[in-house]
Amino acid sequence: MNKLFLIILVSILGVVSCCFMSPEVISTGPDTYTVTSGTSIGFSSAGVRAEVYRAANEFCAKRALVMVPVSIDAREGELGRHPPSATLVFRALKPGDPDIKRVNVEGPDSIQRNQDR
Repeated sequence: MNKLFLIILVSILGVVSCCFMSPEVISTGPDTYTVTSGTSIGFSSAGVRAEVYRAANEFCAKRALVMVPVSIDAREGELGRHPPSATLVFRALKPGDPDIKRVNVEGPDSIQRNQDR
């Protein structure tokens, strides 16, 4: 009985700790970074979208840079399959950089599949 209780407790703590982990910012090129989050509970991607934008802004603010979003890919959660997730690609630029302008954030390329019956 104690072994089962310990397994359940460790599992619950693992799930709860994932919900409070901040997403990691990873360099993907010169001045370009990506941050992904898939630790939200529920089905809506709104929480993970906000989380990746917050992480990107904090990353840039600590370095006195301006966060310029390039693209975001957000996926709603599906019961029994996966939690909601979001991946943000952004650039970290010095204030006054001419590449800082009104942003047009794009989604990833999409593939539509048609099936005839």
